[in-house]
Amino acid sequence: MPFETFKKEAEPFIEGLLAGTLPDERGWGLLTKGGYSLAQIAARNDLLPEDFSAWSMMDHNGIPVAHIAYERGTLPNCFSEWEIRNCIGLSLAHLWVKEKPLPPDFNLWTLRDRCGYNVAEMACIHRHMPPGITDFRDLVNIAGTPKDIVSPLLPFPYSTDSWYQNPDIDKLPSIRSITTDLVRDDDFHINWGNFLDAFYLYRGKEFREYMIKEPPLNTEDESLVPFLGASVAVLARHFDLSVPDWTFDPRCYYPEDDPYSPYSSVKLPKPFPDTPPEFLERNYYITGDFLYRI
Repeated sequence: MPFETFKKEAEPFIEGLLAGTLPDERGWGLLTKGGYSLAQIAARNDLLPEDFSAWSMMDHNGIPVAHIAYERGTLPNCFSEWEIRNCIGLSLAHLWVKEKPLPPDFNLWTLRDRCGYNVAEMACIHRHMPPGITDFRDLVNIAGTPKDIVSPLLPFPYSTDSWYQNPDIDKLPSIRSITTDLVRDDDFHINWGNFLDAFYLYRGKEFREYMIKEPPLNTEDESLVPFLGASVAVLARHFDLSVPDWTFDPRCYYPEDDPYSPYSSVKLPKPFPDTPPEFLERNYYITGDFLYRI
């Protein structure tokens, strides 16, 4: 949102909130000329009253008040409306579990986002599990029996109930296979997404180590091999796997005179604050959420 416009239009509403009054009968749904609601203004300025209840009310950008309050850290301790979604179908529970474990009394583990991923699976992917729970299979005891757990809508041709089965290991995507037969510009991105989906879904150590053990093929895009080397190093660290030797090959590192190097005279964006160290040491800058699958 244009900050100056928001600030200018919000000032009289903030004054009314501080005075303990609402401008008219429309209450929290009152909109400024720019489309900012009173509820949004209050949430972004930490002025929501203790008895506020219109948590699902959206601003003009499709962001519910509950999501704004979560980002501000002002949700009440008794908050329980985890199903509230933003304009792209992301529930507050999914937003929360990406950053930290959900409260101990949370029980909506089968709640899905718009892509079909339930909260239980997202808790596993982001390693924010309840106390005493270490993986998705253990969450069955909390979320219900297997038939009650909603399967994610996966973009690759494997059984969606495969967390209860052993897949055909030879049919799993691997680092080697996703760099084979790259014809169109978007082939790699599709293959990489399918690889991550399978890597997260098939949780067995044997399956995951199989998927990363073979090095990638060289590609026309010289940035792909360093990207894959650093990505595999991050995945191995997160999932307690052995880091394959190939990730330390010279081709997995950008040289110091490469445009991605911090010493290069070519001015590219600096490292992001959350760039993983495995990428920094390879002179490759990327945001920390590049491995998220939502």
